[in-house]
Amino acid sequence: MGKRLTSIAGLAVIAVIVLAANLIGALILRPVKIDLTADKLYTLSPGSVNIARKLADPVTAQFYYSRTALADVPMLKTYADRIQGLLREYQSVAGGKIKLEVIDPRPDTQEEESAERYGLTPFSLPMTQEMIYLGLVLRDESDHQQVIPVFSPDKEETLEYDITKALSALGPKAARKKIGVISSLNIMGGPRMNPMNPMMQQQQDQPWYVIQELKNNFDVQSIETEAKEIPDGLDALLIIHPKNLSDDLQYAIDQYLLKGGKILAFVDPNSEADQAAMGGQMNMQMAMSSDYSSNLPKLFKAWGVEMIGAGAEDNKDKPGDSGPRVIGDPTLAVQVPSQRGGAPKDMIVWMRLGEENRNAQEIITAGLENIIMATPGGLRKTSVDSKLEFTPLLHTSPKASTVDPMAIKFFAMAPDPDSLLRDFKPGSAEITLAAKITGDFKTAFPEGDPARKDAATTAAAGLKSSEKPGAVIVVADTDMISDRFSVNVQNFLGYRIASLIDDNIPFAINAVDNFAGSQDLIALRSRGRSQRPLTAVRKLQQKAQDEWKAQEDALNRKIQEANDRLSKLQRGDSEKRILDQALMKEVSALREERAAAREELRNVKRKLREGVERLSFVVKAVNIALIPFLIAVISIAIAIFRTNRRRVAS
Repeated sequence: MGKRLTSIAGLAVIAVIVLAANLIGALILRPVKIDLTADKLYTLSPGSVNIARKLADPVTAQFYYSRTALADVPMLKTYADRIQGLLREYQSVAGGKIKLEVIDPRPDTQEEESAERYGLTPFSLPMTQEMIYLGLVLRDESDHQQVIPVFSPDKEETLEYDITKALSALGPKAARKKIGVISSLNIMGGPRMNPMNPMMQQQQDQPWYVIQELKNNFDVQSIETEAKEIPDGLDALLIIHPKNLSDDLQYAIDQYLLKGGKILAFVDPNSEADQAAMGGQMNMQMAMSSDYSSNLPKLFKAWGVEMIGAGAEDNKDKPGDSGPRVIGDPTLAVQVPSQRGGAPKDMIVWMRLGEENRNAQEIITAGLENIIMATPGGLRKTSVDSKLEFTPLLHTSPKASTVDPMAIKFFAMAPDPDSLLRDFKPGSAEITLAAKITGDFKTAFPEGDPARKDAATTAAAGLKSSEKPGAVIVVADTDMISDRFSVNVQNFLGYRIASLIDDNIPFAINAVDNFAGSQDLIALRSRGRSQRPLTAVRKLQQKAQDEWKAQEDALNRKIQEANDRLSKLQRGDSEKRILDQALMKEVSALREERAAAREELRNVKRKLREGVERLSFVVKAVNIALIPFLIAVISIAIAIFRTNRRRVAS
């Protein structure tokens, strides 16, 4: 009896010790965190840390999280827990300036009324009518506030950026950011000059939709192509189709960048918007001799980038052909209606870019799913300067390559998808279509201001290198942000109603919005998702699917050919309707082959299922049994060590 009580007491003491150890460990080790996720989902970027530490006033962060309603929704609960964990990271690095409150706005409560008052956006789940809240309210001591109405799981990649941007915007309402715009196209709207007949009545153009969207959020200032300086106080500079810019204006752009400026430049080897501006007034000879390209070779050389086809290496064998080349891609080709009817045609110089053609790590391109580019060019990194970082944003498939310039000239007059595809030679590597360059730049004008006449003062004037880190985005297509390739515009009661047809305008707005922010915001990268797929399982499924699909397609083609032959015979006279013995044997053989193939398909699917089940078993075994196994091994090792030590001591 005494031994039993002693054993029970011993177990009770052990249980108390384990519980106490857990509580003490939770208190002592709470600040100690190890982020083992592949994309560091729970670790803040240096830019976010800087912004959190530089907060002028204490901030209250109210995270409205319908915890009760989401208790049985694992996917959303995991996402909400990640948001909460990230907010605790902000609280941890802010040095006591952020107070986090997690609020569960249950129905018919004051918390729900508070969520509605702040303008949070609720959503409902398919299985219930209860409103779910997942939003954030940031308030400082002066009652300035920033609200994220809803954290959408579709935007999980930009979660940290959205929170950091809201923190950086907290405070008194600042003046609207200023954006300068330079373009040789009539993107601002107004009268259009007819280059073929300047005396003709001028046509009135509407502003491009991207300009209207920018004006809704920024103070947009137009800069004439004849200007010789960039206005002071610009937060970002937008350059669209810079055709034949003077050295004076290019020098002003150069100096703006060296002062820490941000530039978004859209260039083009063949601007279809430029061609359309001619109004169809040109004959064949004039069209073939016209140049619809734009490039900034002198500035690009200093920025460490060049357009493919415009570099010295591209034209060493063809010194007379030095213009940037159009890129074609049969894999990404947009299908267009056939002029003679029939099946749609692949337009290889019009590309539809998907998620696999964007840089998912960049805030500007994260979440974009559908971008259309028309006769775009390619970009190539040229600088080996370690102070400049070249980051591709958009790219083609590996089959992309350049298109013959003469074919593009004919294309401008009479688009023919078949001829472009027939003469196209596929490539073997991806081509960059848009890129971001950041860091410390050197001047493109080492000789100084070209407007100065005196050589001595010219060399001494102007910056030679960056005062502050600058940033440039170069996009090798201007047509993508034209109305033709970005919006569907309809007139309704005299009003122009535009609806987006792709992600082209969001791409441009994202870039300008990002550049108009602080350097810390520009440096942020998007993150991965907390829900990570089993890529090994997907590859196994895809491999098996490809295998049986090819077999099935081949068999179906054989059966269809036999059916066609049978139908042809049956349409003949009575004598031809009698199937000969050879054909009957062929049909019978095909039927047997079909039955055998179906059995083989079942075997392939069974092997697929068995492979997935084996992989799932291994994953579960590692997740469930690995830690207990390691603990058991360590415990046994400790026991053996103690036993050996006692033997040595005795």
